[in-house]
Amino acid sequence: MARPTKRTCLTCLTKARLFELARAFDIGTRQGQPKVDFVDALAHSKAASFARVLEERVLSLSNAVVGVLRSASLGIHAIGRGLAAVRGTAEKHAVKQVDRLLSNPG
Repeated sequence: MARPTKRTCLTCLTKARLFELARAFDIGTRQGQPKVDFVDALAHSKAASFARVLEERVLSLSNAVVGVLRSASLGIHAIGRGLAAVRGTAEKHAVKQVDRLLSNPG
């Protein structure tokens, strides 16, 4: 299994979470920019430490575990629906988050 890099950890995060990270590290990005611009800016930033980015990835993994426990199933959509039920958020976004996490090679 390949070791995670800063970039692979960033790609599994939602655009909203990337925007929050960019603001926290005072990286000049606008909310209307494409997700890839946020990933590029954060990946090249010395201020955005790998440890902090890795914390976000662990949070995504923890959310997926909550979805599995809630749904008692290992299907991507079932995990997303379980996560959405626990968090009280839209299923579409939770399914996308789980899909990104599981499809990311890092």
